[in-house]
Amino acid sequence: MRGVAIIATLACINFLNTMGSGILIAALPRIARDVNIPDGLILWPPAVYALAAGCLLHVFGAIGDIVGPKSMWVVGSFLFVVFTVAVGLAATSMQIILFRTCLGVAMSMCLPTTVSLITNTFPRGQWRNTAFAMNGMAQPLGYALGLVQGLPALESSIRYFPQIIMGTSVNIVLVYLISRVRVVVLAVASAYVTLVSPALMATVGVDASYWAGPCWALFLCPVNPWVLFSISNLLISDALPADEQSLAGGVFNQFAQFGNSVGLAITAVIAASVTEHSNELAGKNRLMDGFRAAFWAIFASTGAVIVISAVGFRKAGVIGQKGKLDEDMPTKTPDTGSPC
Repeated sequence: MRGVAIIATLACINFLNTMGSGILIAALPRIARDVNIPDGLILWPPAVYALAAGCLLHVFGAIGDIVGPKSMWVVGSFLFVVFTVAVGLAATSMQIILFRTCLGVAMSMCLPTTVSLITNTFPRGQWRNTAFAMNGMAQPLGYALGLVQGLPALESSIRYFPQIIMGTSVNIVLVYLISRVRVVVLAVASAYVTLVSPALMATVGVDASYWAGPCWALFLCPVNPWVLFSISNLLISDALPADEQSLAGGVFNQFAQFGNSVGLAITAVIAASVTEHSNELAGKNRLMDGFRAAFWAIFASTGAVIVISAVGFRKAGVIGQKGKLDEDMPTKTPDTGSPC
């Protein structure tokens, strides 16, 4: 029970992290009207959160290894609650942007230290595998709950649920597979599955049904990201000593945030440029030309992931093998401790 409580406590922060993102996606137009966010600043609330978190992950990871990951995690969690309430009470656009920035700072204290707490609490084996998988599963679940909170936008929010269902299922299945299947097989096979997603979106017709392509594209797209999230955390935790786990978690999450930001920026530039130079007369066809170009770029980058995974993980075997679940559970919490 203690192990379950630790995993649930740590996963809750990831749950709240993506829940806030889901709420913002569904409710941002209404929030912008209520607090008069200018059109030029409407994307700042989500952007400053990711920017603040991404820039400070490495810093707080290093500090967490010095002062102790438990203390850093508790402080970050407390501040996250405080500034979440502050965002809810904000009455102006500047207040929302400021408090969302502070939320990102608080989250940057929690993400790297979560990795350290898991690795210092659970030895290699099924408990650690489960902890990382459940930590990953909390993200799509939180995102799902955040989406349905924006009830006026419920119809569009529900369209994202195939992505959430698959993301949750992948993490559940990984608990079983990760200690039985080689890393390179998991990474490459999941990348091939995800490769289908941008191809579907790039070839779907403008007036095609949601069920003809977008639904299945959303269903397949999270497979590789969630597989890589779990196995990368396990590989990093196995490769570095116990007193550098927070730093390792910070570096990993910082690169993940950087990849998200750069990927979004590149695809947005491609879509905007192709749309601007499109020969189509109808507005929706011009937009679709840009979207298709962006999805083909994603297709190419996913193909690059297959090659990089095959080369980079070629010497990696099976990770997280160390006996049965009950045998892996520590009988004493280390000094760096869990939050429970």
